[in-house]
Amino acid sequence: MAIIDVDFYLAQHEVYIKRLKSAVEKRQDFDHKECCKDIKENCCAFGQAFYKEIMPRLDEFPENIKELILQIEDVHCKFHEIGKRIDTKNPDEELLRELQNTSFTLYQLLIKLKRLVSGQNYSRA
Repeated sequence: MAIIDVDFYLAQHEVYIKRLKSAVEKRQDFDHKECCKDIKENCCAFGQAFYKEIMPRLDEFPENIKELILQIEDVHCKFHEIGKRIDTKNPDEELLRELQNTSFTLYQLLIKLKRLVSGQNYSRA
């Protein structure tokens, strides 16, 4: 049975958001990462674990969890696509809002996943 440590993914996303926010506030360079769907370098920690631990075992999950995992994958990659367009030295407010909204959606999906897997054999918690 596959295990999902949802807290790890929540924490990794939070770390990335905080680093990006700090770079924007300080108008510093930021090393944007990839979600790692197709790219195997410059991957974020979330993506590295997601494509190593969850996606290869996708068929082990019930259909409702599988669908949620695929939604998380899509939103996570969308988050990075938006993020890569942000110039931290001269940020576009509209892009920042779009990134924030996408980040919030990702949090919601991860919390939903956590609720579904808690108390099951899919969570380490």
